[in-house]
Amino acid sequence: QMGQAHNPFSRRLAIGVEVDTPCGEIMAFSAHLGLSQKQNAKQLRELHSWVDEISLGRSAIIAGDFNAHEHTHHIKHLRNYWQDTLREVHQHEHAPTYELRWPWGGVFLSRRLDYIFLQPGNPAWKVLDVQHIDSHTGPHSDHRAVLAHLTPIH
Repeated sequence: QMGQAHNPFSRRLAIGVEVDTPCGEIMAFSAHLGLSQKQNAKQLRELHSWVDEISLGRSAIIAGDFNAHEHTHHIKHLRNYWQDTLREVHQHEHAPTYELRWPWGGVFLSRRLDYIFLQPGNPAWKVLDVQHIDSHTGPHSDHRAVLAHLTPIH
C-alpha cells in the first residue's frame, strides 16, 4: 500500500513479481496511483524507492494508471531513472489514454495517464514498439490499455 489513505475505502496499491523469461529475469510492477497531485507525487517517490530496493540492479517494467499527465514535474523527474517506453519510439505523438467527452460526443479533456516504464538493468532490454489499444469487444475500462513490445539486448 502506498501512503496512508485518508479514505479507508480508497487505497492505492502496487504489486511486483519476478518474471523468469528465456532471456533472463525481469521484475514487473503494476501500480494505481492517487488523484491529488501532492499524494500522487509522494506515491511516485515511494514507488520509485520500492522498485529500486526490490529489483537489485535487474531490469524492471513498471506499469499502470499513474493518474498524472506526462508534463507534470514528478513524471518528468521519473524519466531521469526510468525509460518512458512510449517516448522511446514515439517521441512527439499525441497519445492519450484517458478522455472525457461532452454528452454530445466531443472530447473536452484528453490526457496520457497510463504508462509502461522500463528501468534499465541486467539483462538489458530494448523497446521495439508501444501502442495504446482498445478492446475489440468494447471498453474494458475508462482508460486505454498500454502494450509494449520489448526485446533483450545481447
